Amino acid sequence: MEDITTFEMLPDEMILLVCQHLRCAEILYSFFNLNSRLNSTITDFCHYVNLKNVTYKQFDFVATQIIPQIGPSIRSFIFNGQWENIMPNKVDLTFFHSKLSLMLPQLHTMSLVNFIDRQLNLFLDKITDLLQLVKLEIRNLRNEHGEGSLEKILAANNNRLKSVLFDYDSIRFILTKTKNDKASSYPSIEELMVNLKTDKTLEHLFILIPHVNRLHIDFHQLSSTSKSALANISSFVHLKNFQLRSINIYWSLDEIAYILITFQSTQPVILHLPQLKSLYVKGTYEIFHLVRAAPNLEHLNINFNCLSMVLDDASTCELLNKGIVDLEITDFQEVDSIQLDGIAQKFNHLRDLSLALKNPTVFVDSLILKVILLWRDKNLRSLYINGSLTDEMSKNFRQWLINHSHLCQEDLFTVEYKTNWITLWLQ
Repeated sequence: MEDITTFEMLPDEMILLVCQHLRCAEILYSFFNLNSRLNSTITDFCHYVNLKNVTYKQFDFVATQIIPQIGPSIRSFIFNGQWENIMPNKVDLTFFHSKLSLMLPQLHTMSLVNFIDRQLNLFLDKITDLLQLVKLEIRNLRNEHGEGSLEKILAANNNRLKSVLFDYDSIRFILTKTKNDKASSYPSIEELMVNLKTDKTLEHLFILIPHVNRLHIDFHQLSSTSKSALANISSFVHLKNFQLRSINIYWSLDEIAYILITFQSTQPVILHLPQLKSLYVKGTYEIFHLVRAAPNLEHLNINFNCLSMVLDDASTCELLNKGIVDLEITDFQEVDSIQLDGIAQKFNHLRDLSLALKNPTVFVDSLILKVILLWRDKNLRSLYINGSLTDEMSKNFRQWLINHSHLCQEDLFTVEYKTNWITLWLQ
């Protein structure tokens, strides 16, 4: 007779392996209170509770029958704002009308998902006297009534919160400066990730959270006044980790450099500029970190000295090679000084190339021919050079190119020479 093995007879390691393929609510619904051994095995799932993506029957049972029993041991819990509209009254009462400090006395991390601003304001009033709660995560917070208040969120749980994190899909808060800023500060906040849209000085934010040591800011709109305030803000004693995510905002390299200097004590300083398409570098800078922060950079305007430094840095060249299609090089003095071979090798996707000498009276016939030769098989679309043509070239520039390069009469290209600017349109 064959031995029959039941699920309960499996070793803990195998039961936990099965649990890896189940959702938290499914585990609680299936195994909780079957016996003391299983309760012990699934202890971690009683500490970190997430009731998403389960059937209505499972959700209703776990929410009304199990959560009240395991509430004192729950360390992390995710609340969904949509529950208030779809749940029966008894479940609604459990989560939205009960005293949370009695239901979840050991709660350390609270996650709020799919709330609207007015609903969140009402729920925040219930987050009080949770002695262990120090971390609040908010995802997909929607702005339907214009009542979103960053200050009220920071003050939740009787000012006990240390960490407040918003995802990128949540609303952008507008900072409003008041006369009682210092009186309204939240010194317990050590970590903040937030989306901002403000015409106020950002110094106000640091008055609100004077002891922050990890700050991630996402800007969508920012006035020039506020941008200058950020660039000139004083150093922060406690700040160790700073991230600035900038969308649809124009920054000068000097402003960014100043920010990097201001926050040089942070570990690390992170710039995330996904919408930056064009970069104008005036002067000589180390641009590796800036280029790394802008993965979608397409156009680079850079002076000769800075480019020479870039070409000697393999890491920067590798980043630029991935996206740069339009390169403008300025302020070089001699035709032979520019490293065209290196540029052709390290910028493989160029479609447009512009070269501007400091002295536009310098003859550039050899420079033109070298560019045409090096980019012969690289799909260059246009070439712009600020320089002069010899008399022979200027008489019939197109024919001169045909006589001295691989270009033929049948090739589709046009040339123009006007006010010391040579334009060559290929293909």
